[in-house]
Amino acid sequence: EDGTFYKMPKLRFPPNKGRTVLAMSHRGWKDADIYTPLKNWLQSTTDKLSDATLSSMLNGTRGTRFPCRAGSEAATIKLDKEYDWRYGSIGTLTTSIEQSDCVWSITLKSAGNAPGIAPQYFSQSGQPFASSGVP
Repeated sequence: EDGTFYKMPKLRFPPNKGRTVLAMSHRGWKDADIYTPLKNWLQSTTDKLSDATLSSMLNGTRGTRFPCRAGSEAATIKLDKEYDWRYGSIGTLTTSIEQSDCVWSITLKSAGNAPGIAPQYFSQSGQPFASSGVP
């Protein structure tokens, strides 16, 4: 270490129960689930399409969950591209399957910050520091 530190822009990920959900419940539908019933309805009527009609037409189909595997990995941020990229770890990215749906979330390292605020200062080796520890 030569005393060099990296300062990154402020990043906030408001947490709920210790994590921030980035995305969840992605679904895909086949033509037979959506387009075929809609096409048949359009060919058979001149009525306006109401929410109730659409709901009954789709028969409550939930589609198919996108493929995902439960696991976790480091959440990193690029610090410097000299000699190859240097990365700083800001937390953990997690993929979980909850109630049959994929959930992608991040849990941040605190580095002395309030919950939901990513570390802003990093050493040359990519370790986060609280602002009070930076010269």
